[in-house]
Formats: sequence, C-alpha cells, structure tokens
Amino acid sequence: MAKKSQLSINRDPEYLCPFFLAKLNRAVHESQADGYPIQVFEGYRSPQRQDELFSQGRSKPGAIVTRAKSWQSLHQYGLAADIAFMIDGKWSWEGAFDKLVPIFQRCGLEWYGTGDAGHYQLLKGMTVAECEQITKRDGLLELWRIFQKGI
Repeated sequence: MAKKSQLSINRDPEYLCPFFLAKLNRAVHESQADGYPIQVFEGYRSPQRQDELFSQGRSKPGAIVTRAKSWQSLHQYGLAADIAFMIDGKWSWEGAFDKLVPIFQRCGLEWYGTGDAGHYQLLKGMTVAECEQITKRDGLLELWRIFQKGI
C-alpha cells in the first residue's frame, strides 16, 4: 500500500475489505453500463480525516458533511465508499443518485439514505460499535475475515 497523508482523500482499493470491494466494483460497473457516469470518490478514510470532516461546519468553516466522528464511520473499517458523478472530468454531487440505489442494493450493498445519497456500505447486521470492538481486539483483517465468512 502506498503511503498517503492521513488527511487525504483515499481512492486506493487496497484499503477496502476485499469482500466489500467486489460488491462495490460490480455496482459501479453495472451503473456505468446503464449510462451513469459514476466513480468512487472516497473509500477508506483515516480516523484523522474523519475527525477533520466532522469538525467542518462545527469548529471549522464549511457545511456539515458528516455526522460521524472517527471510528463511528464504516469508512475507517474499509466497509464504506462514497460515489459521485464524473461530469466533464469534474466531480459532481448533482445527479440521479436515487436511480443508483436499486443497482447497488442488488449487488449487496446498503444505502445510507438521502442524507448522504452517494454513501454505500456493508454492515451485514453488525453495528459500527461491534466493528470497532472487533478491530481493536483482533485487528482489521479479522473483521474483514468475518465479513468474508458471512457473519
């Protein structure tokens, strides 16, 4: 894995749970095949970046973009990604996100909802607190193994 700044947007698929990544890639591919020009905007998010985003609109300027502090987001576990439209080489959050939901759900991913229309994740009945507990106790790779085995 290439070394990245802890505050950088991370699009490196190696930081995502392979089981989640397979579902994500399939959903993105099917969406693109249906004519939706989407790409993964951000996958794994460091705890430092999550806290930076959480402070936006609160203690730092800008609009609120997340309700989750570090370790309260599935991005830290490699089990979530944000997708966006790529229009004329530029990222856009204007588009038919609602049309993508059935595609992503058919591929086995959970939609976060209209409050974060481009966010998809994989919890498989677990809570974020359980993900944190497993990760702290046994490590991230063990959490991923649990997802791979099908909890």
